[in-house]
Amino acid sequence: MKLSSNLLMVVLIMGVIAFQPKAIAQEEKHDVIVKLDGKKMEGKVTSMGSSSIKFKYAGEDLEYEVSKDEINKIEFASGRTEVVNEPKVPSAAPVASQRPASTAEDRRNKLAVLPFQIITNDQGMMVDALQTKAQNECANSFRKNTSLISVQDPMITNSILEKNGIDGHHLATAANPQEIAVLLGVEYVVFGSTDIENKGAITTGSAYSTEKEKEKNRRETKTTTYSGGSATTTINYDCSVSLKIFSDQGSSVYSDSREAFGNDSNSYVNSLNYMVKRTPWGKKHK
Repeated sequence: MKLSSNLLMVVLIMGVIAFQPKAIAQEEKHDVIVKLDGKKMEGKVTSMGSSSIKFKYAGEDLEYEVSKDEINKIEFASGRTEVVNEPKVPSAAPVASQRPASTAEDRRNKLAVLPFQIITNDQGMMVDALQTKAQNECANSFRKNTSLISVQDPMITNSILEKNGIDGHHLATAANPQEIAVLLGVEYVVFGSTDIENKGAITTGSAYSTEKEKEKNRRETKTTTYSGGSATTTINYDCSVSLKIFSDQGSSVYSDSREAFGNDSNSYVNSLNYMVKRTPWGKKHK
């Protein structure tokens, strides 16, 4: 019985010895390189240079060189952490408005004219340029033909709209007049549109031609043709213009549309002036 007890003791001691290296291996700690992209490398840092770090993965003998520009930090097996590069902070999401919120008092008696919507069947027209042109003409008309209202410069209006990602398509299809007014810092916003229809070309005037014969010799006669005249070709346009004005409370202040007088592409300007004079601040307002 005593022999059996000694034998059991030897078996237990051998088991402990056999298990001990495995337990030690499981508890072994490694250096951890945390890269700027979030990836981790576990193993042993063998050396550190001014621009790179030499490293061996756990259980491997091959040595790697890692640029310090790629590394966020190193968590050493000893427990010490060394920060190599701070991670970049992601840019903040764009705010809804790139302009400080305006107050009702700030906006009082101020008006902004938005870029016009241009509708035309003439593919040769530069629509983007016409939008700004009509916008400026309308703003100038408000300055000349109204009182008791301050007109915001269209350059300021367009700059604010651009910084907030608002283009002509948004203004024509999904704009909220109240939000646009508050964004621009004005009490009133003017939405305008111009329809310019190409009706075709017309030629007016007359042309003529004459022939004169000149005998060079007895065998040959040369004929010379002379042409001239005052014929003129013009393109006729039918134009109409519409104006809608809203307040910073979202209410409609004025709305009208008129056919233009004349047959050129700029004939809408007279109709535009006619309507501006009849807005609540216009010289012809009743």
